[in-house]
Amino acid sequence: MTRAMRQMGKNKSPPQNHNRKEMKPSRPSETREAPHGANLATAENLAQAAESSAPWDWLLATALVVTLFMVYQPAWRGGFIFDDDAHLLDNPVLKPGGLAKVWLPGGYLNYWPITYTAYWLEHRLWGLNPLGFHLVNIALHAISALLVWRILLRLRVPGAMLASAIFALHPVNVESVAWIAQLKGALSLALALVSVLLFLAHEKHGGWSRLVAALAAFVLSTLAKGMVITLPVVLLACAWWQRRRIGHRDVLRVVPFVVVGLIMTGMEVWSEGLLGANGDVHSGGFLNRAATAGCAVWFYFWKLIWPLNLCFVYPHGPIDDQGPLRYLPGALLAAVLAFAWSRRVTYGRPILVLIVCYVGLLLPVLGFAKIYFMRYSPVTDHWQYAAMIVPCAVFAGAAVTLIRRCGCPRWLGSVLCLGLLAPLAALTWRQSHMYADAETLYQTTIDRNPDCWMAHNNLGLILAGRGQFDEAIVHYRKAIEIKPDYTEPHYNLGNVLFARGQLDEAIVDFKKVLELEPEHAQAQNNLGLALAGLERVDEAISHYRLALKIKPDYLMARFNLGLALTASGQLDDAVAQFLRVLEIQPDHAQAHYNLANVLAGRGQFDDAIAHYRQALEFKPNYAEAHNNLGVLLVHRGKFDEAIAHLQKALEIKPDYAQARNNLADAQAARERNQN
Repeated sequence: MTRAMRQMGKNKSPPQNHNRKEMKPSRPSETREAPHGANLATAENLAQAAESSAPWDWLLATALVVTLFMVYQPAWRGGFIFDDDAHLLDNPVLKPGGLAKVWLPGGYLNYWPITYTAYWLEHRLWGLNPLGFHLVNIALHAISALLVWRILLRLRVPGAMLASAIFALHPVNVESVAWIAQLKGALSLALALVSVLLFLAHEKHGGWSRLVAALAAFVLSTLAKGMVITLPVVLLACAWWQRRRIGHRDVLRVVPFVVVGLIMTGMEVWSEGLLGANGDVHSGGFLNRAATAGCAVWFYFWKLIWPLNLCFVYPHGPIDDQGPLRYLPGALLAAVLAFAWSRRVTYGRPILVLIVCYVGLLLPVLGFAKIYFMRYSPVTDHWQYAAMIVPCAVFAGAAVTLIRRCGCPRWLGSVLCLGLLAPLAALTWRQSHMYADAETLYQTTIDRNPDCWMAHNNLGLILAGRGQFDEAIVHYRKAIEIKPDYTEPHYNLGNVLFARGQLDEAIVDFKKVLELEPEHAQAQNNLGLALAGLERVDEAISHYRLALKIKPDYLMARFNLGLALTASGQLDDAVAQFLRVLEIQPDHAQAHYNLANVLAGRGQFDDAIAHYRQALEFKPNYAEAHNNLGVLLVHRGKFDEAIAHLQKALEIKPDYAQARNNLADAQAARERNQN
């Protein structure tokens, strides 16, 4: 009984005190904290668990890199396209003394010394074999993908590996990886990600050396290309993501990065001005540019969600629409940002980071600054190469969190991830074929954007180079139809018509070029050639002189001027022009030959013989020089040597009737001299 009473006592409710205040449940932020030491230990354990990687994770990373190289396999055999010639084939950096020049501001177009140094090193390793350049680009992309993984682990973002895989295999990045000239973007991003990783290490472990190293990596990134000059925005967003606030220490850490970004922004704007961007992009006030920027952001975001019909040059379409609806995308973006800020404590937090970082990284290419490529299109895939990492991270984090909360088995989650990555890999493999060669690139661009005047013009150049003049003319005329004020197709069409002997039509196109661009030295020279072909020599001379006024070191125009002056009987001036050509280029065989002709006509045989000999020294198979030298040697009584040269002329050109007649005369003269 006593035991039962004791048991009843245990189950008995405690007496209530109606004078006490009612106890309310605590809010989440008011829950009782564990002892200070235990709390620190728990946080440290969570951080270590998030940042640690099991061997299985590294196997997945290795598999991702192998897969990445395989899906880009079509690009391995790709050649040089678009402006690859400026970066490699005709790059003065690769010539003696060129490397030192690129480290001086203004030494060479864009100030990207790290990129040009990389080209120099690659050229020393495998020459101009495109395979080596492609593999380096793919390797840099793989490194960036792995760095994304490590950074997201450090930030304790769920689905870090999935985000890395989406970034690695997304077809939007094909342009940045398969196009050799985009080495600048691949280098810049990889170095920027190294900077972020070092910055986060400094935040966790302290030490000024890590912060200095992070700043140094950022400087190198901007010297490769100013693609991530807005990286300070990302660094502050990372601080806010981790601590839900931005303190004064966070701002102080970022100040040096802001200074570097501002300096390199100035350098980028200056170099784009040298390239001629100022007159080739859309104009308008701030509101118009903001409207264009809002459209561009949503365009880029849509291409990440639905990456079909990717194009090298996109149609302008709604991005350049001048109606009042052009402000709607920007207003919608601002509304989403405001809503995310109002829900920043809960689900609005990742949305807020997404918008701030995505727009921040896109900011340099949203149309507020002028960029040369914007003359073709206000948007292009490679401009969101760095920015797309943020949507990949947010999507992967949300997807993995949802899968975990739904209680899906691990194998089902893996299947779902593979179901996403497999189509992306397939699309990337297919898109890589577009960059196999320049002709494929431009033809595919025309198929997807028929009004791309640049692609029509460049495809015409390729066809003309193969002698397919009729097909080339069709594309040149189409480019002119789309953009009548585009000088290049007029100039190229004039060249094709000149090559076909249609001189009157060629003159019309060359004059159109000069109407649009009076300082076009090549058009002045080629117009002179066409006029000379119609025996309008005086007009030709005036255009050659205009070409030299525009470009004094234009060697071909000076040589052609010498020929025209010779034809018009102005021999003294002709001699001066040929001598000037030889002063600039002593091994110019044609200049030696034509100078010798003028000198021979004036009776200066010894000087003429000397220049014929020099012409043959630089061009041994110059049949005409052998013939003319033989004639002069006959006059000097050197019959055996003269006959040898005339026989050489016939050996080179068996149907050279004049040389055959001169040989007969030389042999007869030798016989007369012997008798």
